[in-house]
Amino acid sequence: MTERFRALALQTPCHAVNDCVDTAAARDAIRAAIDRIHAETLASIRTAGPDVRLVVLPEYVLSGPPLSESIPDWARRAALAPDGVEYERLADIARDAGVYLAVNNYETDEHFPDLYFQACVLFGPDGTVRYRYRRLNSMWTVTPHDVLDRYLEVYGEDSLFPVADTEIGRIAPIASEEILYPEIARCFAVRGAEIFAHSSSEVASALLSPKNIAKRARAIENSAYVVSANTAGVFGTALPPRLRRRRQPDRRLPGHRAGAGHAGAVHGRQRGAGPGRAAGVPAPGGHGQHARPAAVRGVRADVRRPHHPSGQLLRRGARPGGFPPRAAERGRPVGGRRRHLRTGRPGGGRFTRTNDERKGVHMTMTINDILRTKVAGVWEGTYTVLDPSGKQLDRFASRQEGRMEGTQWTERVVYLREGQEPYEHFYHATVDGDQVDFHNSNMWGVTSRVGEEAIVFSFGWHERPNERIIEVTRPDGDYRTRVWQHFIDGRLAKLTIIEEHRVPGAEPLRWDPAEIKV
Repeated sequence: MTERFRALALQTPCHAVNDCVDTAAARDAIRAAIDRIHAETLASIRTAGPDVRLVVLPEYVLSGPPLSESIPDWARRAALAPDGVEYERLADIARDAGVYLAVNNYETDEHFPDLYFQACVLFGPDGTVRYRYRRLNSMWTVTPHDVLDRYLEVYGEDSLFPVADTEIGRIAPIASEEILYPEIARCFAVRGAEIFAHSSSEVASALLSPKNIAKRARAIENSAYVVSANTAGVFGTALPPRLRRRRQPDRRLPGHRAGAGHAGAVHGRQRGAGPGRAAGVPAPGGHGQHARPAAVRGVRADVRRPHHPSGQLLRRGARPGGFPPRAAERGRPVGGRRRHLRTGRPGGGRFTRTNDERKGVHMTMTINDILRTKVAGVWEGTYTVLDPSGKQLDRFASRQEGRMEGTQWTERVVYLREGQEPYEHFYHATVDGDQVDFHNSNMWGVTSRVGEEAIVFSFGWHERPNERIIEVTRPDGDYRTRVWQHFIDGRLAKLTIIEEHRVPGAEPLRWDPAEIKV
């Protein structure tokens, strides 16, 4: 009999590619997501322990879902080729971690060149594909049902409900809302499934939602384990956050993830966004008590008996930081110092809220998202320089080329003054969410976001410490404006108004910061 092992439901953000400027930018974002998940998987396993054998990723975590895109457009933008480089890099994660890796994404098929499918794929520890399942029930995506005769002709009936027979048990996929349909899980169960890898993207709820009820029900009905991985928010789309109850902090569209045992008991759960965590899973067919779930960075390891971040079992009903469960969900402190509504950090004598929260604005885009989806590309325009009284001092043309690859922002700016040689500037920064770190050796900069519409950039040069420029950028589709306020010794010296238009179809220059000194 196989020894007990841990299953990791990796809750991680989904950065959607819907608003990427072109297909190349979308593919860059997908590859950056794979690299991030690779690092998160290895780090989570180091934290949870070497007995992690199965890792389940959330639904469409590499791309987000299609919204208004046509089928051909989404296929070009976000669907992976089964023999493509993205799948090879996902296989590398399974090989490097030595685990079974269950993924969910959109993929093309050479036998159906005008379509794409939503696929669940399981990679073995050796990087080989152990099953490929195309989602059968979807309101928004093409399914094998739509082309069933041809699909069965190509792949046969066994392809509809594949089950992987592995050394840790028989694993089967369930995609998102298909957890609501008992027939799907039952078809897998009659083929021997013992563990359901459920990739999902759903909104968190303090109550038992239909999906949460269904996860327990599918476990009970089929004497199987359910490992459910949910996104930690979907970012980078124009969709607003889901409705939330008054006084609740912004959830940024995340849900929670959980693992349910064959008796329907929840063995590991986390609500809201957070890092990966593992729950103990006994060997299929085994008996006795389940392995105690691990706690990763303060996550409650069991809804009945929570653990401190150190792994110590707390008294029944306790929460780290002095919050009983109900009071914590309402955002009220019970004893001890009051803490930030979302981060849990000490906040003095009153709750600390961000400016966005005070104004009732709930954000779904970070600076990385804004740069990647609204600013990246090629822009041409004019710089108009004025003195404080409004008198024009200078006017010249410009070309700006920006590229976001993962967290790396590279930018080339060319000033085109009449009768002079073009003058180039190169800039390089690491942009992780709203954290921006500049790598230009001769300058400093601080960046902040105002809602989802504008970025404020304050910068200057080390050799001229008395000078500072404050830039406000507001991109709007293929048109944007930027304003520079140029201060010397704290007084306004110049004002630069920049008006730019995106160059359709133009590709930003790709340059290596290691080769060009910035």
